[in-house]
Amino acid sequence: RGLDPYQMYAAFGQMLIDEKRIPDPAEKQREAWWQAPLYCTWIDQCFAAQGMPSADLAEQTAESALPTRTVFTEKMVRDAVEVIKREKLPFKTILLDEGWHVARGQWEPHPDRLPDLRGLVDEMHAAGFKVVVWWNWAEIEETAEADPAHLMAGGKLNKHDCRARDYSLAATQEEYLKPLFHRLFSSDAGCYDLDGVKTDFLADN
Repeated sequence: RGLDPYQMYAAFGQMLIDEKRIPDPAEKQREAWWQAPLYCTWIDQCFAAQGMPSADLAEQTAESALPTRTVFTEKMVRDAVEVIKREKLPFKTILLDEGWHVARGQWEPHPDRLPDLRGLVDEMHAAGFKVVVWWNWAEIEETAEADPAHLMAGGKLNKHDCRARDYSLAATQEEYLKPLFHRLFSSDAGCYDLDGVKTDFLADN
């Protein structure tokens, strides 16, 4: 009582910390590269597609099959890195935006657009860059493969006509999410050794 919303959320957050329900953010390790400038392929994808996506999330989702996604290539990334090096730009992280994957919800490198993700990541690491990928965990497109046992509300579609996984299910966590994260972030053979993910397109889901 008597608190504004910011004070109320701060007090609630502190209560969760005090009750050991969540970790104390003050104790979280934060890497310096997290705050360094990054290069995002999306802008070059827009130029290559000769178009500018709508600012509206729902309209962008409807446009997702348009060239802005499909023009992504490994060459685009390598060309950008050459410019970054030549111009001594301060980018330390390479963000592979939407288009690197097979489909939303099927988080595997697209065989034509990104035939050797691990090779590209190793190359970028050797050049001193971190590599992260775009990841929309909240939607599964119609063309994406997904285990029906992992779906929310039996596969009910959202307003974008996409399904979603129910991450509260132990089966989804153990059979899907943990293996996915191992494949994305591990340096083991057959994995991609990525440094992180960027997630968005969640505000209206």
